[in-house]
Amino acid sequence: CDEDAVGCYRPSGSAAAARRRTDKILVFRSAPFFFKTFLDFRPEVVLIDEDPQSFAAFQFATLAKIFGAKIVAKMVENIDRRWPLPLALIERYVIQSAHTAIAYSEDSKKLLLQKGCRAPIFYVPHCLDEDLYRRIDSSKKRRLLGLDGFVIGYIGRLDVRKGVLDLVRAFAKLREIEIPFKCQLFIVGNGDYLKER
Repeated sequence: CDEDAVGCYRPSGSAAAARRRTDKILVFRSAPFFFKTFLDFRPEVVLIDEDPQSFAAFQFATLAKIFGAKIVAKMVENIDRRWPLPLALIERYVIQSAHTAIAYSEDSKKLLLQKGCRAPIFYVPHCLDEDLYRRIDSSKKRRLLGLDGFVIGYIGRLDVRKGVLDLVRAFAKLREIEIPFKCQLFIVGNGDYLKER
């Protein structure tokens, strides 16, 4: 959380100190019930940094409404999933309660509109700090991991929705066509695929 950009309340600090630091913008990440925090802090804007179908998003949207705060919802999801009840109702409630929404991809923006978002939607692509994440000499690490040649990498959740199996199948086809250079697939992550092994 960038305290200079938007302000950030961390539950470990006092509400009074948070109020001085943040100009009444409240950013929550996964957290338990915060009625007292809302009561002490009286936010004017609440960024719900949770999936809109989550119980945490429902909780924060409801608290924001009770306290008259504007709601900023976000959508990372880019696949139209049909959630079971009550998640589908929670998602609709949070999205339709939003005063502003943030979409992390063009597909996410389309999904917000499709799911009934009537608020302005801002497209904010994922980004990185190029000063912190820059190309470095990786030869030592590559040797340690047994990687050489052209490497196709995936880092993330090993879940059917992420298309990891599609990546493995595509890599297998790439190997079948006998490309004229060495190519390796490097996958890092955790998830349902590991449980199926």
